[in-house]
Amino acid sequence: MVVKSGQGPVLKISVRFSSSRKFPDGVDEIRVGPYLLKPIPSADGEEAILDFNDEWEDVRKAANPIQKARFMLSWLAVALESRLMYKVGEINRAPSLTAGQLQRFLKPLNPVPDMQQLLDRFLGLPEKLLRTYLRASELYHLGIQVIDERPSLAIFLLVSSIECLANVVVPNGSFQAKYASFIRQFCPQDALGNVSKDMMPGLISKMYEFRSQYAHGGKDLPVASALAAGRGLAWVKHYVDGKEELAPSPDWFSHVVQASLMTYLRSSPLEKPEDRMRKKLVDLALSVGTVHFKSKRPIQEGQAVTADDVELQ
Repeated sequence: MVVKSGQGPVLKISVRFSSSRKFPDGVDEIRVGPYLLKPIPSADGEEAILDFNDEWEDVRKAANPIQKARFMLSWLAVALESRLMYKVGEINRAPSLTAGQLQRFLKPLNPVPDMQQLLDRFLGLPEKLLRTYLRASELYHLGIQVIDERPSLAIFLLVSSIECLANVVVPNGSFQAKYASFIRQFCPQDALGNVSKDMMPGLISKMYEFRSQYAHGGKDLPVASALAAGRGLAWVKHYVDGKEELAPSPDWFSHVVQASLMTYLRSSPLEKPEDRMRKKLVDLALSVGTVHFKSKRPIQEGQAVTADDVELQ
């Protein structure tokens, strides 16, 4: 830790990140105010270092400079129109601790006993509902991929997973009311862990609140929630402006979402899908990857179509 005369300590922060775009030839560094970006040689594509000093005023007692660096990378991604991915950080040349992976997603993979029935129920869903269930599944999948490093984004995705399906399944109420109703109806008791049915509505409501604060106000998930996940707890008690509050764990909530999605699927009719029903995934996948253009000339069956064969503008 370096201390300047008459001032508080100064932490020297260095963060390595990857960039989807290359630095211009001959450019050794880019300075933006107190932040310095320097490209470095790498075998894994374009990488660079973000350097800056985290200067403390005398009244400051704590700091989170690595999160400050992550904030800057997000802003720089917008300013430079590039995908910037945090790799590792150092504080005064000491490695910063990284978020540990949640144990739920590291346990041995056990096949679900009724997997074939679940597939039949899944493929037997009406087309609109199948599309919606697929979207909910994709949002859940994306959520658990980022939950270790980006829990706020994970909650945004996980709440949206339930919300998009609840808006189709639950007939009446606001978006939040439908979201809460869906979980109350389809989340089994054993998925709640040590959370009682009386406590559950408050915790899932708090998750919806966190999602809204993140989406509309840029407010991150409380650190207490991340600490709960790291300790394997469903929630922890913390204090906000002197008031006691409960902070639910994103790990616990991800299991609530998964269990709710699975229970809903198990509640759908079990009818052996006909061949045409089994082709619905093929049709849905094709609809996502198909675009219609006006051709410049006759197109023969089996012909590979290029941009020269169609009118793009």
